[in-house]
Amino acid sequence: MRLDKRPIQRQLYPLILMAALAAPASCTTIVKTSGTGDFYSGGDASTWSAQGWTQADSFIDVVIKATVFQLAIGPPHGDGFAVLSKKVGNHADQVDSTTFSFPASSSQANPVQITLFNNLSLGPGTYYFSIYGDGWWTADPIEEPPVITTGPGVSNVTDELFSTDGGHTFQDTNNGIYQEFHVTGTKVVASDSPSPRRI
Repeated sequence: MRLDKRPIQRQLYPLILMAALAAPASCTTIVKTSGTGDFYSGGDASTWSAQGWTQADSFIDVVIKATVFQLAIGPPHGDGFAVLSKKVGNHADQVDSTTFSFPASSSQANPVQITLFNNLSLGPGTYYFSIYGDGWWTADPIEEPPVITTGPGVSNVTDELFSTDGGHTFQDTNNGIYQEFHVTGTKVVASDSPSPRRI
């Protein structure tokens, strides 16, 4: 008995087309700072250290990673806090926040990259990525000049910023220190948005 495969093929074509259209665009670097450093930067909840950047486009599935370590001063390997804020007028509004533990295996000689945020959606604007911690926390700063990688439409990558009012405002001290961090995401293109309908 001969089976007619054509109806099955006709059913598969729409499924293949839908899968192709649903495939997400590739993940891209929004901003990345990298380099080497033989010193550290420290602080506590009263002083937030931040990095800033401006992006012209929207991104989804945004992931933010940072390289950190903590010296055994105060509570060793204690809790850390990360905050992402967006500039609105003369102040900053919080987008998201998280807590993390400094890796026990980390040290000044062996800083560790950790993921702090994922699945974020970020529209155009200026962002501040801040980290601080219990007791004496340390991040892994980079000796100037750093290697700065940016995606299209990304600009104004700052050196270390500070906030002394809980992330409400940020000041640039022009100290030439950069935190080692990496932001990736999937750019939202016009075709991803629904087309306007005529009435």
